[in-house]
Amino acid sequence: MEQARTALLPSFSLDLNAGVNNTNLLSLTDPVKTAGWSLLLAQTLFDGGRLDAQQAISESRRQELVETYRSTILTALQETDDALDRVQTSQYREELQQTVNERAARTLELTELRYKEGSDQLLTLLEAQRTLFQTRDQLVQLRLSRLVAAVDLYKALGGGWGRAAGKAVQ
Repeated sequence: MEQARTALLPSFSLDLNAGVNNTNLLSLTDPVKTAGWSLLLAQTLFDGGRLDAQQAISESRRQELVETYRSTILTALQETDDALDRVQTSQYREELQQTVNERAARTLELTELRYKEGSDQLLTLLEAQRTLFQTRDQLVQLRLSRLVAAVDLYKALGGGWGRAAGKAVQ
């Protein structure tokens, strides 16, 4: 944009012309020497609006870059906000599942005691074991979900993927 604005100003040029004029190459006489100075003031009087159009193009390009930058910032903020929400939600769900898992483990302990005493059937014991294994599986799945959300948050914040010689690699 600065170049477009500068093109609107007049330009000055100072030339020094010096040369040798030899009218007869075979003559032994001294050649005629000429020297001159000239000052050139150049200003385009009519350019058909070319300079104004260049300045307008430059300004619109600057506005486009500003809007692209703004859009990039908003996208990054949205991705970060989404990743934070996923981390918090998955952490909350994992904590709830941990409680369910602890209760299923306690239920299995009580069912084993009742089975040993003869008051519960084997099918009840097997059902309590199956429930505990299911809750553990769900807990592992939720933990994986929380870790993936943490990686997404790290990416949204601009983190690298690995370390090579102490430098982040992306």
